[in-house]
Amino acid sequence: MKRGCLSLIFCLLTALAGPACFAQGLEDALKAVVKIRSLVPKDALTAETLGTEREGSGVVIDSKGHILTIGYSRSATSS
Repeated sequence: MKRGCLSLIFCLLTALAGPACFAQGLEDALKAVVKIRSLVPKDALTAETLGTEREGSGVVIDSKGHILTIGYSRSATSS
C-alpha cells in the first residue's frame, strides 16, 4: 500500500518527464524508503502505551543520510 501511494505521488510529480527518466527516478525514490527501528527508555512518557521498541518507515532525504519520518508504532516484538 505504501509503495503504491509513493508510486502515485511520484507519477503525478513527474508527469512531464520522459518515460526513461520516470523509471530511473521511481527506482531511486523507492531505494530511499527505509525501515526505522527505535528503542526508547523505559521511563519515557510514551513507553507504557507504545512500548520501548518502535518501528516505522522513513525516506532518506540527502547525501548525509538524514531521514524524514512521521512516527512509529509499537513493534511486533515489543512487550
